[in-house]
Amino acid sequence: GEVLSEIGFEYEDADSFSLGYAPYCERGKWGCIDEKGESVINPFFDLLKPFSHNGFAFAESGDVQELVVIKIYK
Repeated sequence: GEVLSEIGFEYEDADSFSLGYAPYCERGKWGCIDEKGESVINPFFDLLKPFSHNGFAFAESGDVQELVVIKIYK
């Protein structure tokens, strides 16, 4: 969409939005932005996949593989 085209110029790489959040890559590390383009998870991970419908995302950091969980407060 429109937001992804803007992200492509701002970050090294980005993935698709899911649940209002998208992984992005900056200086070789992955973090997560919201739909406003604001970082909600600072770039830390070696890999971060988009969030699934239940709020889980697969992440890697070094030899550690884990699930990142988001909690949406309204």
